[in-house]
Amino acid sequence: MGYFVTRRLRSWMNRRRQLTNEKSAADWNQEYLGGQWEFLSKWEEMGRYWIIAGYCALLSRPSVLDIGCGTGLLEEKLRLVPYSSYTGVDISETALRKARSRIPPACQLICTDFLNSCLRKKYDIIVFNEVFLPGMRAVEILEKYFKFLSQGGRIVLCAFDGRNHKAREPFWKEIRQHLNVEDCSRIEHLESHKRWTIALIAPHSDL
Repeated sequence: MGYFVTRRLRSWMNRRRQLTNEKSAADWNQEYLGGQWEFLSKWEEMGRYWIIAGYCALLSRPSVLDIGCGTGLLEEKLRLVPYSSYTGVDISETALRKARSRIPPACQLICTDFLNSCLRKKYDIIVFNEVFLPGMRAVEILEKYFKFLSQGGRIVLCAFDGRNHKAREPFWKEIRQHLNVEDCSRIEHLESHKRWTIALIAPHSDL
């Protein structure tokens, strides 16, 4: 009986992952080991990082929480802001090892699933940079993270719109309908036709 229960549970988990595009820590580690995400450091990706850094610079020396920080590419840009503290969160230990090789020792890196993380500090800026996969309840997740914002803090949300830009419209429609979007920018890399939308979001208490 135990064998069949285990097999059924494994089948259910695989089906759930397929429906939500959910990936495990092992999946992410394998992709980083294989160099699958090295393209993020190329020119075509740089514009969105600088817009995110610009939004962070709206606050004086902010404390920054970078959700899905990967190998720490955003932190390098944030040094020009500058920030008072930087905390990176990622599910991949492999990515965080690479991040540790490039970012200052004073920066904190936390290996956890941001969907189930138990943070205790508050931050001036929380960045979600290409974090939400199709099927994730973005509005619900962002609302939960409002409690980790310090007074006057903001969330910066960046989402890849892809080449089929209309496919992402329902996502941004829901964000605008339920959250307080104070400002929104869009950037497109003309040669690759990749496009991103970056929004500055205030908590409901600031409405």
